[in-house]
Amino acid sequence: LDALRSLKTDLVVDDVHGLGVFGPEGRGNLDVPIQTGNLAKAAGGSGGFVVGSRDLIDLLRSRARAFLFTTAPPPALCAASIEALRLVRAAEDGRKKLWENIRLLGAPSPIHTVILGSNERALEASRRLYELGFFVPAIRPPTVAPGTARLRITVTAMHEREHVEALLEALRKI
Repeated sequence: LDALRSLKTDLVVDDVHGLGVFGPEGRGNLDVPIQTGNLAKAAGGSGGFVVGSRDLIDLLRSRARAFLFTTAPPPALCAASIEALRLVRAAEDGRKKLWENIRLLGAPSPIHTVILGSNERALEASRRLYELGFFVPAIRPPTVAPGTARLRITVTAMHEREHVEALLEALRKI
């Protein structure tokens, strides 16, 4: 990041999975000039946001095609989003439990993929895990490149240690 700052280059970080998980108070991954995220994952709501300088936000409001001619969200949704963000910031116990599960899974984040290659292998593995009591979707093209179909494992703070251990055992079996 320091190298980018010295080049006076802007970096936009799409941190949609970082909110609620990474950084102080679950505020996300990085301290960067421009960050985007959403309110539909950890915040459990709807919509998205851009964090940046006042000049950037003013420019986006006046020039961004996706923003032009849109309608502001209803006040109730704005209030719910503000409260959801407050709850995310305060959820230290939940974040601690989540990170215990992430470490147990042996992953760098709550979302971990296992690349299986073919669509058939990924679908079959997903089906077998489902039969064992685990919802682990198969992710296939066009979401990922051809030949890189995979399982998408997601752990949460709601999972108990036994759940994660049982999933790891099921993965070894298949």
